[in-house]
Amino acid sequence: MTTQVRNDRRTLAISTLSPLHIGCGDVYEPSGFVIHAGLLHVLEPADLSLALSDAEHKRLAALAAQQHEPVGAIQRFFP
Repeated sequence: MTTQVRNDRRTLAISTLSPLHIGCGDVYEPSGFVIHAGLLHVLEPADLSLALSDAEHKRLAALAAQQHEPVGAIQRFFP
């Protein structure tokens, strides 16, 4: 008994029933981005470090070291 293999070529159109997202595997932590005016702005810590003066570095470090509400204090640091 011989089985023949058929190589038929057909063009198909496929549509999804719901939105489809194909991601790249990047994960954004909630503290690492902000959505403003419909755009995603990602915080790059290295860029932030370069943009701050020595005094601002010290102030930000002091805010992060607070025992009471450091996250809120850091958020208020950035206007």
